[in-house]
Amino acid sequence: MRALFAFAGGSGHAEPLVPIATALRAAGYAVAFAGRSDVAAGLRARGFVAFDEPVDTTGPLPEPAPLLVPDIEREERAVREVYAARIAAARAASVTDVCGSWRPDVVVCDELDFGAMLAAERLGLPHASVLVIAVGSFVRPALVAEPLNALRALGERPVVYVTLGTIFNMESGDLLERVAAGLGALPVDVVVTVGPGRDPADLGAQPPHVRVERHVSHAHLLPRCALVVSHGGSGTLVDALAAGLPSLLLPLGADQPLNAARCEMLGVGLALDAVHATPAVIAASAAALPSPDTAVALLEALVAAG
Repeated sequence: MRALFAFAGGSGHAEPLVPIATALRAAGYAVAFAGRSDVAAGLRARGFVAFDEPVDTTGPLPEPAPLLVPDIEREERAVREVYAARIAAARAASVTDVCGSWRPDVVVCDELDFGAMLAAERLGLPHASVLVIAVGSFVRPALVAEPLNALRALGERPVVYVTLGTIFNMESGDLLERVAAGLGALPVDVVVTVGPGRDPADLGAQPPHVRVERHVSHAHLLPRCALVVSHGGSGTLVDALAAGLPSLLLPLGADQPLNAARCEMLGVGLALDAVHATPAVIAASAAALPSPDTAVALLEALVAAG
């Protein structure tokens, strides 16, 4: 048996796994760890195989700071918005990579390493969580279900997010239907939000890879996306740019045509005529936009030229 021990945070997340890993190793089984690089280095010094998390998911070590009044709501936000969203998305990808190279038979993880659990589910591997926190406190459906369900619903294909905001979505005619039809013909997973004033059922029956919601958290979803299709509203556009994502823009009014023109000039997006764009045109335009991988060749060329 080969057991991969995965942890999402610092040594407090890894240490509860060590006694079980030690027992398995003593019984003659292969064990390895996967997690934050500084902790993984310490585990290697103790004789364990340990794979570094390639992305810094937890940020710098804390600096000395004033004493704060305990605030359970603040800690719950950290679990929901950090561990069950941002860290989970990164860990799902990195643990999947480790499993692909090291080939474990089982994944054992700390109870906040939701990404390792998702990776195990997608790969069909059995997994177990080592519980340290009071059961039913932080790790409970009401707190973590939304971000985890958003991640679980998405497979390994590229993800395209579609939104027309919360104002212009009410004045967009059949545009969302045309966008959903066009993107639904591509080999991608699609998440469409219709806003609080519309019913997802308005878009009719959709294929399994097209999911329609009233709202999703950009913080939860955008790290998983390859493209954002939007009206070019400043809020959505800034979030897409901050996530390093290209945009397919269908401006409807206000500052959106100006934003779209600027994005085209800078090479970070492509604009279409929202009134006349057909599903076929939308699909072809989305497929033609470059992925972040394009930057690799550009940087290689820049280094070679220098």
